Amino acid sequence: MQITARPYRDDEDLHALLAFATNAASVAPEYGSFHVGDILWGMFQNVIFDPRRSIRLWESVDGELLGFVWNDPPGVVFWDIHPRLRGSGTLEESMLEWSEQHGSSTLTEGPDAGRRQVWIRGFENDRWLQAFFEQRGYQRDEDFMFHYCRSLDGPIPEPTLPPGFRVRHVGGEEEWNQRVETHREVWHPSKVTLEAYRRLRQAPGYIPELDLVVETPGGDFGAYCICWLDRINGLGEFEPVGTRPAYRGQGLGKAVMLEGLRRLQERGAQSALVYSEGNNVASNRLYQSVGFQPVDKDLFFTRIVS
Repeated sequence: MQITARPYRDDEDLHALLAFATNAASVAPEYGSFHVGDILWGMFQNVIFDPRRSIRLWESVDGELLGFVWNDPPGVVFWDIHPRLRGSGTLEESMLEWSEQHGSSTLTEGPDAGRRQVWIRGFENDRWLQAFFEQRGYQRDEDFMFHYCRSLDGPIPEPTLPPGFRVRHVGGEEEWNQRVETHREVWHPSKVTLEAYRRLRQAPGYIPELDLVVETPGGDFGAYCICWLDRINGLGEFEPVGTRPAYRGQGLGKAVMLEGLRRLQERGAQSALVYSEGNNVASNRLYQSVGFQPVDKDLFFTRIVS
């Protein structure tokens, strides 16, 4: 098979990535692949990420997208390979070479300071890929992400909130700055800006009614989430989710997620997913409280490359 590799170019490539994610989820849902929400949030969450430098595409001679590498600086790389090619060895060597050259970062401390290290993500269920990394000197890092999933086949519990609080979607442009500041407070330091959020709202696949907040009696936003929907596969995703520190412990995160699940279900979703850092006790407790169960782990494989 003749395969070419090239950098990301334009919106046509964005639509190809979205179609790839949808197709991969349909053909081989047992493998962890990019959800359309991962692509859109990763692409539009800030104005710093440059897809032309950070995404490389592997294609057949007739232009079919067979796989891609997504480098999320500084130094974390994710691969996605077409299900029919997984484990074939067709793309992996070329992807690894590019990842090590363009996805590594310089260590600033410790005994390896000044050397370059790369971290590549891979799912625990993908045994072939794990073996591939290990054969090339990679070690599994202790950090990981839980991959959670929840069926939407059944009623969704009603959100319970303190008096005067309510869940709703973000309104007009006069509210966007507060929405951005809510995210920035939760994920400080954050690269999200008003300019980026305005651009995100224009992205293909963004649904305003799935950009949710919990409004407090005083008009503040106490918690928020964005839900993304793969309509073809009936698969929703939460990315991101957060509660401002001053409002934690009051059930706001649970309430906004339950409303998100309800709205996804209304729009035809049959299941939903979310990711959580393995050592984040609060987020793992939250996701399990609304019915998510771990189905896989997103692992990190690392090696000093120069």
